[in-house]
Amino acid sequence: MAAILIAACTPPPPTAALPALAAPQGPTRHVLQLVAASWPGGSNSLLCALELSSARIAMAGTSKDGLSLFNLSYDGENLVLDKNPLLPDTVDPRAIVADMQLIYWPAAALQDRLPPGWHLQTGATRRELFQGEEKIAEIVYLSSETDWPRHAELANLRYGYRLSIDTLSYELVSE
Repeated sequence: MAAILIAACTPPPPTAALPALAAPQGPTRHVLQLVAASWPGGSNSLLCALELSSARIAMAGTSKDGLSLFNLSYDGENLVLDKNPLLPDTVDPRAIVADMQLIYWPAAALQDRLPPGWHLQTGATRRELFQGEEKIAEIVYLSSETDWPRHAELANLRYGYRLSIDTLSYELVSE
C-alpha cells in the first residue's frame, strides 16, 4: 500500500531489501480499509479492499474519488498486478503485500521468512522489525482486537513514510 502512495515522491525500496513474502493466511475474510500515508512533503489516502484466504491474497486499491489504482493477487508463489497506467512504473507490488503482512500476519509466519540478521519483536500493542540493531519499522496497534486490529499505524523508519490504517469493515466468510 505504501509504495502506491509514496512512489511519486520518493524512490521505491529495492526489491532485494524486502523480506520474502509469507504465505496467504486463513480464515477467509473480506476487509475494507482506509489507508492514509504521509511522507516528508506530502500525504495521500486510498481505500483498500482485501479478500484473504489460506490460498490467496486479493487486494484492490481505489482513490478517494473511486478511481481504480490497482488490483493485486498473490497465491504464495505468484504475484500478479494490474495497475492504472497513471501510477508510476516504480510501484513495487511486493512492498504493498509486505507492509500488510508486517502489520497483520502472525509473528511466527513472518519470522521464518526474514533474511538472516533480521528479527521481529512483538508486544501486546506494538511490533518492531530490525535488521541487526537498526530498527526498520514499527507498528502500533491502536485497538485491542486480537484477530485483526481495526486501527494500526506503521512507521517505516528506513524509507521515511507512515501509514495510518482504519478498518472500515471486517467480515469472516464461511468456507
